[in-house]
Amino acid sequence: MEITEKSVLEAAAEYLIPVPLRLPVVVKGEGVMVEDINGKKYLDFAAGPGVMPLGYSHPEIVEVARNQVGVLTQCPGNALNVQVVELARKLAQISPAGLKRSFFCNSGAEAVDAAVKLAKRHSAKNGKTALGVVALEHGFHGRLALSLSLTGMTSRKKGLSAYASFPGVHHIMAPYCYRCPLSYPSCDLYCAQSLERFFYTQIPADGIAAFICEPLMGVGGVIVPQKEYLPKIKEICQRYGVLLIFDEIFAGFGRTGKMFASEHSGVIPDIMAVAKAIGGGLPLGGIVATEEVGKAFEADDHYTTFGPNNVMALATGLKVIEIIEKENLAQNAAKVGEYLLSELKRLEEEHMFVGDVRGRGLFIGVEIVKDRKSKTPDPELTKRLKQGLQERGILTSITGNYANVVRLTPPLTIKQSHVDQVIDALRGTIKGL
Repeated sequence: MEITEKSVLEAAAEYLIPVPLRLPVVVKGEGVMVEDINGKKYLDFAAGPGVMPLGYSHPEIVEVARNQVGVLTQCPGNALNVQVVELARKLAQISPAGLKRSFFCNSGAEAVDAAVKLAKRHSAKNGKTALGVVALEHGFHGRLALSLSLTGMTSRKKGLSAYASFPGVHHIMAPYCYRCPLSYPSCDLYCAQSLERFFYTQIPADGIAAFICEPLMGVGGVIVPQKEYLPKIKEICQRYGVLLIFDEIFAGFGRTGKMFASEHSGVIPDIMAVAKAIGGGLPLGGIVATEEVGKAFEADDHYTTFGPNNVMALATGLKVIEIIEKENLAQNAAKVGEYLLSELKRLEEEHMFVGDVRGRGLFIGVEIVKDRKSKTPDPELTKRLKQGLQERGILTSITGNYANVVRLTPPLTIKQSHVDQVIDALRGTIKGL
């Protein structure tokens, strides 16, 4: 049977449980480009999303994966392997100071689950009995029961009832300045202070184990907090004895122009969740915790079959970090990202439907509205822009609670010439609307 775009679409419709998979049918990738089943090439400005920091078929990643699969792909049972220790050591070296002890798993959702479980275990050992968790509106932490409950996006929870209502999960307002009725800085960081208000109006702090947030909110619409936000959150957490968890699953490993997004604020969490980019295309996630918090787990408190034993993914993860450092890809993300942001700001000035352009490094969102005065989200126009870009050979993604943010998260290896290609495609798409 000949495999064609049509045959793949028909088979997907017949055999797959409905998932957000759509055209193009990609069969090959090299560098920052992918190729579909018809031979058309695309510049990938989604990168996975976010899981291909080095682009596709990086020769050193290919070599490591090929060599490892011929030696040992999975370590048996509870046996120790060299790669898990070496990757944990490397994470301790590159993570914000004080984060030392790691646990590895398969995905971001599992990393969040492990982070919350560790925080609850630590809090229980320190005498807390009610172990709630506070998260943010517009935040996204995954699609499993706990991580979906932590997610502040109802569109991800429709029809799921109690499955997406994990006990003890609470939400406060996000630092979403573009859609806040107050004005910064006269607002006195009302969003951050809402955490302290929560302790007085909803659940006392001795009933809360942790506060979790993304230092830069990805699926919620590429929401960048004001510089004082995370320091204020940290100060409140410390004052009330609540652990701070940073979800760096999307923003980590150079994407924002620094190895981790939290470094822009100088705030160090008690636990950090990582995934996506670290695997370089292979499933890999994990958490890194401080010495004190990391030792809250005893040997049999938490485990997963593949995470600490998936030697192939662990070896690849170690090489991904090495290449990011060796090729100065965080610095490249900062430099090329600044150029991309400036070019997009020019489009914002020219077109009233571009409500806001925001981001850091190569983590950028363009919020599309009906007009700037009302700020009414325009998801239909957003879809047309994405489709127009795809027709012109650019792959992007749509994100945000209102499905009106075009998200740009390309491989960290892109060059200024790739940005020019995207801007030209955007201008052509806008002209054809």
